Amino acid sequence: MEPGGLVSVSSGTIADLISGGHSGSEQLDPLVMNLAASNARQWTLEDVSRSPASDGEVANAKREIDTLNAYRTRCIAELDALFSILVADPTAPPVTESPGSVIDRLTVLTIRLALLTDTASVDLSSEVDDASLTMVRTQYEQLLVAFDKLLSDLRSGERSYVCLPTVKVYRGRAAEFR
Repeated sequence: MEPGGLVSVSSGTIADLISGGHSGSEQLDPLVMNLAASNARQWTLEDVSRSPASDGEVANAKREIDTLNAYRTRCIAELDALFSILVADPTAPPVTESPGSVIDRLTVLTIRLALLTDTASVDLSSEVDDASLTMVRTQYEQLLVAFDKLLSDLRSGERSYVCLPTVKVYRGRAAEFR
């Protein structure tokens, strides 16, 4: 799987949804591309952590996964900050999922689609079947429709969202804000 292929599909689709010349949209593609590449790397590391690897390899993979998760959180926050310009009425009822979170989910679905498609074309005896591909494609398409509606609701003032920092709490340590 080539991350660059994943990214261009995701960011192109998402950028198309945002159109309208809003300031910040030129910053969107690199953020989405970096998020998608990071998620693809994390997917690979999750495979390593579940494979018959040495304890050291698994530990290294888990540490990198932690680093990538922190990066993912920052990318989502940056995306949300860019989308905040769309909020027409900050007093409108808030949404439960931010635009950045939806984009994150779209990149993961794009990765899943690419992997299912690659597996199906390489290994015809695999467990991948048309139903699995159809289901993931449907999830992706439904999430795109929901994302388009979210952006429309933000622009019209029907809904809002607030960019809140992520709070990480670890035992025995003070909370971290990201």
